[in-house]
Amino acid sequence: MTTTTRKRLPVVRDVTRTVFAYGGRMAPRHLTVHEARTAIRSWRRDEATVHVYRTTDRDGVDLHVVYVRSAPGYWSGGEITVDVFEIPTATLLAL
Repeated sequence: MTTTTRKRLPVVRDVTRTVFAYGGRMAPRHLTVHEARTAIRSWRRDEATVHVYRTTDRDGVDLHVVYVRSAPGYWSGGEITVDVFEIPTATLLAL
């Protein structure tokens, strides 16, 4: 009897997250869909404002843009923090 081991899928970091806080902007960071989904779920539990929009990029690729607005002082010293995630729809549906 042979046993097969599961192949691990490569980690694809094609979700882009940009944070706007303190009147500035942090450099975009690339995440996996799992990391992005975990972060978005935690903000929803903490009652942050979360909006999801479906759109396309300049090349016509379907995207889901997630806008998260945290309460003042949640992450920063009294400032409102906004996180923007750009998630390719094909990656989101491949889960």
